[in-house]
Formats: sequence, structure tokens, C-alpha cells
Amino acid sequence: MSLTLECKPRSKELNPRALRRAGWTPATIYGHKGNESDLVMIDAPQLKHILLHATPNNTLISIKVEGSDFSGNTIIKEVQRHPYKKEVYHVSFFAVDQKAKVEVIVPLVFTGTPAGVKAGGSIQLLMKTIKVVCPPDRVPEKFEVDISHLEVRQGIRVGDLPLPEGLTIASEPRTLLMSVLAGRLK
Repeated sequence: MSLTLECKPRSKELNPRALRRAGWTPATIYGHKGNESDLVMIDAPQLKHILLHATPNNTLISIKVEGSDFSGNTIIKEVQRHPYKKEVYHVSFFAVDQKAKVEVIVPLVFTGTPAGVKAGGSIQLLMKTIKVVCPPDRVPEKFEVDISHLEVRQGIRVGDLPLPEGLTIASEPRTLLMSVLAGRLK
């Protein structure tokens, strides 16, 4: 899924609270100028739509800054929200170099009911996400893993995941993702 976002540059003098009252959300784009970052403001309804479809640290978003030379792909690194309102306070974007690999967090989706659970065992879920290093144009939305074949005292390790070409996992291959535990005696 390709997401695009248009934003305007903002100065440090603009009060973030006043921006939010006017329907804008303050944001920062960093990673494309070394240690420097660009301060921008994004139309709040447009950002809300993007956040419905984007996952932080996973989804590639194309950003165009009006009146600036920056235009490129980014990944949402952080979303700051109000403690009890649903209002977004600030968003941080990391500019992605198309030639370099990026480290992203990919959700794990386990499908099927293990044979060991049908025999009275229970699932022990150890990890819900995993860090992956890949080119920016090959970021997977999720890893789907079939666990229906697992018996009691069996599990899925990082090394068991089927990896598409160009992807590497940042975790140790022996790291356990989930296992089927024996049930308790009654």
C-alpha cells in the first residue's frame, strides 16, 4: 500500500498548541541531513487518515514538503498523543535512503490451532513483533506463520520463519517466538 502525505514547513517560533487549534499537527522529519531535521506541519484530518493505514516503524510513507527541496520516502518513528484525548500531538518521521537498508518492526500473525492445544496444551506467545532489516521497497506488512502442526513442547523459532529474498532478521535464529505448553494435570 502506497501512502502519500503533503505538509508545509513551520518555524520554531510557531506555538504547537496554536497549530493544533488551527487544525495542524506539528511534525519532524530527520535522517536526510545528518544531524539536522526539518520542522513541518501536517493537516490534522489528512494525518489521521494516514495513521489509520500506517503502522509506526513499518509503513513507508511518501512525503512532499511544500516549498522545500525535500521530497521522499519516510517511516513513522514516533507518534505522541494526548494522555486521554485521541488527539495526536506530534509525529516524527525518519527519511529513508532508497539505496540503504532499513530496520523495521514487523508484526507476527500465528494462524491455525496447534494439534497440541487440541490435545489439552496451551499456547505460550513470547513475541508479537520482530525486527527485520530490508530494502525500503520490500518492507513486509506482517509475517504469517502456520502453527497448526505443532504438538505439545514444540515451538516456532526465528530461524523457522520463511524469509523473502533481501530480508534478514535482527534476532538470533534460536530465539523462541511461541511454543505449545503441556496442560496441567487435574
